[in-house]
Amino acid sequence: MTNVCFSPNGRYVLAFNLDSCVRLWDYIPHPSTVKKTYQGHRNAAFSVGGCFGTSSRPGGAGGAGFVAAASEDGDVVLWDVGSKEVVQRVRAAHDGVCFWVDVRGPTMVSCGRDGRIVVFRDEPPADAAPPPPANGLPARAAGSAAASTYHTPDEGPGEEAAVVPLEDSEVP
Repeated sequence: MTNVCFSPNGRYVLAFNLDSCVRLWDYIPHPSTVKKTYQGHRNAAFSVGGCFGTSSRPGGAGGAGFVAAASEDGDVVLWDVGSKEVVQRVRAAHDGVCFWVDVRGPTMVSCGRDGRIVVFRDEPPADAAPPPPANGLPARAAGSAAASTYHTPDEGPGEEAAVVPLEDSEVP
């Protein structure tokens, strides 16, 4: 294993392995058990990692969960957490190995051996209707991770985005 991370509810652990598999472990029962295995990225020689994320879309209830992983071919791969289907592959996010990917709300960030940090935004499909306002605030309801597309702000998929350092007061 090269990396691990907890699920948002703390019950499961994602384990990133050198056999190009990401395994979802339920570590509460003893012995621990593998619940799902995600395949479709490359991890044979480096310590690559990733995380869980959710995609919120109009028309659903709750977030659609996904697993995000870096890949040695420079891609970022997203799987539906339940079906294990690859729902998006951001090709050539990095020139060479992509080491890590993390997701916070609608923003995803990756870093690679090329020395770049790339920031992506989760955008609804162009034909998606905006959610109706609730109490004067825009509502965000869930849909499918497959219905969203991560891309760099104001640029196409996989292109470098501007990275702006945050002031200390902006960091949560």
